[in-house]
Amino acid sequence: MRQRSPSASAYEWLPAVVLVWATMFNALLAIVNAHVLKLSPAAVIGAESVTTIASLLLAYLRYRPEMKTWAVLFGLMLLIFAIESLARGDVQAKNVRDVLIIPTYILLGLASPRRFLIPTVCVIHAIVIAVGLFEALDTEGYAKLFEVQSYYINTRGYDDENFWNKQSDLFVSAIRPGERIFLPFLDLHRLSSVFLEPVSLGNYCCIITVFICASFRRLSYWALAFLIVGNVLVLIGCDGRLAGLSSIAIVAVALIAPYLPRGAAVLYLPLTLALAFALVYALGLRAGPDDLPGRVALTVELLRQYELPEYFGISDRYVWLAVDSGIAYLVNSQTVVGFALIWAFVILGASEKRADQVRYTHGIVTYLSLAMLVSFSMLTVKTAALMWFAQGSLQRREGSRARGLAGLANHARRAPPPMRPVTQEPRGEAAA
Repeated sequence: MRQRSPSASAYEWLPAVVLVWATMFNALLAIVNAHVLKLSPAAVIGAESVTTIASLLLAYLRYRPEMKTWAVLFGLMLLIFAIESLARGDVQAKNVRDVLIIPTYILLGLASPRRFLIPTVCVIHAIVIAVGLFEALDTEGYAKLFEVQSYYINTRGYDDENFWNKQSDLFVSAIRPGERIFLPFLDLHRLSSVFLEPVSLGNYCCIITVFICASFRRLSYWALAFLIVGNVLVLIGCDGRLAGLSSIAIVAVALIAPYLPRGAAVLYLPLTLALAFALVYALGLRAGPDDLPGRVALTVELLRQYELPEYFGISDRYVWLAVDSGIAYLVNSQTVVGFALIWAFVILGASEKRADQVRYTHGIVTYLSLAMLVSFSMLTVKTAALMWFAQGSLQRREGSRARGLAGLANHARRAPPPMRPVTQEPRGEAAA
């Protein structure tokens, strides 16, 4: 058997290294902001831009046939952005950045051998748990290390008034008025770990739940126990209400997903939205309260108030309210046609030849359908990179070969097959 060269193995790990960086760079920048020099929004934009370029470059160097679908989606997103910018008369770069995360990290996952996926997820999980434990056991040390409020004020446009709790240096939602949902007897704030704010940590829990449900047959007992126990601890730590409900829904969907028709997941968002409308009208829910019912009601109210300019991305009249509704935000920023196109690509463009592929696609669609009712937090690269990378890695066909520069180099290094003697005659059906 031909041995892999050490350099080739190191090169194959590069996509996983980029993923770890994409997940952690905000935490690293917060440390720089706290202890080296004060950063600006340009530092975050620059770090994310470099990460995106590195991801696309690695995908290009290790191009595979499976990447074609997601390259097409990438191009369509740019086209929609260009048309929308012309119609609006201005350029909103954030609109296209929010959705380019999807094909970018799917392509990066396709560039990474599937055997690296589980070790990479476990490494990220270990870091998230370790920092979460540090935060729980030494909250003051965690606050001094990251100076979360300073980081968000300097790089995200927040001001002091956004942080109503002057007794804490943590993110504003780390201290929830009232008692905790999970284990209320704990004298503990809502943990954030490397994500710096608890909502993203809750989203991370949902993604790990999806990964466990999809990959449990490929996980060793130790890896399975580590992911499950760690995820439960992190979920309790972040005290995520929606994350807990979503995780239950993800497990339920994973049980039935392999028996559903191909493409059935397309219906999850319309059905979730229909249920939200029904609950709002039946229970008389009103937008305003910053809780789960209030945010669901806000989504319904925004979609009812939207007119053609909002549905086709020309008006920003409600954009400041849409940050608490992922559906309303994406419809307004991508147009209703663009949003529908992205949704169809994510589901119908994914392979469903294996049970793990089916479960993963149905799991992330379940998570997104619920998360988009109350927030657009699922668009942050801190968690979205891992979610879409895993989707790409699971879509990878290990039998196919890279056709990029790396594939050509491997082909050039491959020794030519021995010549068959001219006297040898083909035999039997094998010759046909």
